[in-house]
Amino acid sequence: MKIICKTNIDNYKTIQSCFPENLQFVPRIGENVMVKESYIKHFESKRLPTKLIVVGVTYKEDYVIIDLHYSKTDIEMAKVCNINLWG
Repeated sequence: MKIICKTNIDNYKTIQSCFPENLQFVPRIGENVMVKESYIKHFESKRLPTKLIVVGVTYKEDYVIIDLHYSKTDIEMAKVCNINLWG
């Protein structure tokens, strides 16, 4: 079954292939999904998290959509460090 990673965060939406496309297991709500190894430096250079938390899982006939978002810890750390996570 194909797993599709989806997020409404502009920094990650612009790069469609930054999340793994061939996950072996469907992540559950509360688990983390890390960006592909080839994108880690890209997001670190922008001071953005390299992993997002699963906030929703939708099962369709032929595929699964997982919704990703920042964790509460990442949001709080960004506030402390004065980092704009939203674009």
